[in-house]
Parts: sequence; structure tokens; C-alpha cells
Amino acid sequence: MILTDEARPPDSLERYDSLDFLRGCAVMGILAMNITAFAMPETAYINPAAYGGADSGNIAAWLFGFLFFDGKMRGLFSLLFGASMMVIIIRATNRGEDAGKGHFTRMLWLVLFGLAHFFLIWWGDILFRYAATGAAAYLFHHCHHAN
Repeated sequence: MILTDEARPPDSLERYDSLDFLRGCAVMGILAMNITAFAMPETAYINPAAYGGADSGNIAAWLFGFLFFDGKMRGLFSLLFGASMMVIIIRATNRGEDAGKGHFTRMLWLVLFGLAHFFLIWWGDILFRYAATGAAAYLFHHCHHAN
């Protein structure tokens, strides 16, 4: 059986441009929202008037970010994390490799980067939580496929 480009499984090194693009948008959206937390007191994130931002331009910018970015980009990033987790597991399985080893190695690196970021750079890091959630998700995935 000859597979066309549309039907063939992706190469192990092939990237999904759409996932990469959406991941980049999510990261930039998260950064746009976190800039307030980096630069101002924590209350300014939920109340633009808390740090002298009570004029109409600042209120409009805060409202735009609140409506179109706040929470939405974290949700999108989480969805993409799960999608990329499944891509990695499926590719490893299709190659006959131990999907768990690759997955948990990835989660270990997330833990290490997350802890370093949390303790050395910023208290709002989320990578450690992604690693813990990813480890649990793999176990649920594994339980589902074991039956």
C-alpha cells in the first residue's frame, strides 16, 4: 500500500505548524497578561485603578485584555499541552518505543525548569503544575489503553 502525503503518518521529527503557531499565540497572550503582574502590585492585575490606571485608555486596555486574553490563553496552552502529549505518546508507540519513558523524561525536565523558574525568577511559574498534571494524565491514558 502506497501512502500519499496526506495519508502518511507524520515523521518522528515532523512538526505540526498549526500547533506551533497556536502555542506561540498562547505564550504571547500569557506574557501580555503577566506583564502587569511583573511590573505592578498584584492587585493591579484585577483592578486597573489600583496603580493609577483609572483613565479611560487604561481601563479600555485592561478590559480588552480581560475579555480576550485573561484565562483564555492559559486554557489554550493547556489544551495544546495535552495535544502535544498525545502526539509524543502516539509517535513513540508507532515506532515501538517506550512512550512512558519519553513522556516522563519530558515531565522531569518540566519539573526542573519549573522549580528553577519558581525559586529563581518568578513566583507565578506553572511548569511544575503542568508536569504533575502531565504525569497523572499519562497514567490515566495508560489505564484507559490497558483495558
